[in-house]
Amino acid sequence: MKLAIDSLPLKKSLSQSTDYSGIQFFSLSHSALAESEITEVNSLTYECRLPSTMQWDDGSPVTGSDFLLGFKHLFAEKPLLRQLLFKDLKMMECKDDKIRFFLKKKNSFFSEILKMPFLTPAQSQLRGSSGAYRLDSQNEDQFLFSKQRSVPGPQEILLRHIQSPEDNMKAFLLGEIDITSDTALPLHLDFQGLPVQRHETGLFAGFEMSRRFYDLTSLDSRKSLQNLISSVSFEHIHFGKYDSWTLPSESNGKIEPCSIKIAFDPFYPNKEICTAVQEKLTAKGFKVELAVDDYYQPYQEYDLKFIIRRGLGAHPYFRYLSLIKEPGIYDNKATLKSLARVYDSWERAEIDDAGAIYLCDHLLEDAASFIPLFKIPSLSLNRTLSENPLLKFLK
Repeated sequence: MKLAIDSLPLKKSLSQSTDYSGIQFFSLSHSALAESEITEVNSLTYECRLPSTMQWDDGSPVTGSDFLLGFKHLFAEKPLLRQLLFKDLKMMECKDDKIRFFLKKKNSFFSEILKMPFLTPAQSQLRGSSGAYRLDSQNEDQFLFSKQRSVPGPQEILLRHIQSPEDNMKAFLLGEIDITSDTALPLHLDFQGLPVQRHETGLFAGFEMSRRFYDLTSLDSRKSLQNLISSVSFEHIHFGKYDSWTLPSESNGKIEPCSIKIAFDPFYPNKEICTAVQEKLTAKGFKVELAVDDYYQPYQEYDLKFIIRRGLGAHPYFRYLSLIKEPGIYDNKATLKSLARVYDSWERAEIDDAGAIYLCDHLLEDAASFIPLFKIPSLSLNRTLSENPLLKFLK
């Protein structure tokens, strides 16, 4: 795949120290970048609007990830200068086809650097690097994402912040709080009024597509789970193994006992919660297995799967989103090796860094470039963003 403007193959050999797994490179030329609109928002923030004609031949946009990788190669032979210019550089895709760059230190030459020609890999080798969703708007309490290319899923996704103590998770599962309240868990993705579509490769944003999937960060899922473990309404819930998403209140019929997987987040001391749920379900005649949540295991041998995780639902949420496969996204060994490294580092850090909740691009060594379905900001970018209560909550 080539860029629509001035795409030329790279003949220069790549660094021997970096495994690029045969990726073919193309150039973003000076003539194309010269048409970009560069705006200095403040001394540490720049916006770049590329010309509409500058895009990949499948119509997807050139992204901040492409710029960052281009910078890396542009200054490949000057590592100290590259470190000085681009250390802690962050970026985000915004509406109106803008890319916003956040600098940690003032750089009066940055606007000129943005117009320098550089090399970037062919998009066909980085499926998903442009992101299926982009940040459309935000305020202190929510982020709104809109779909920017054709993938299964809703047109918009709203990420909302809900103030609530973490121990509400246990209270909810034990039936001690009102599950109709939106304060049951501190963070969830709001799909109210949006269509839920099937995804042939597995899960999408917590909604089961091939098998039912209860994600406790969804209010509807909490209602369903609460009804499931309730002695009153349990017999009247119908679960079709391959049904589309249906609330128990809209169902009829009676479910036969089936096998169930209860998985819990190893970072959250909630095995006792899972055990309590397991006992209730076992008493109903269900075969229930309790295990640590394995993010790589699809559990296809089970009819139902419960995900019981800590109240800070954002972190495992994005980890799940990152694992949704698109064609070609996990095709090479370098990617898989990088995935293992990133997840291992998350576990050691217990996911306590806002930037670490994103899947790192396997071609970059920092967390400024991502290849999950969502492309969202690094969240701890400048003074204004870092004061956001949602961001403080995530740290």
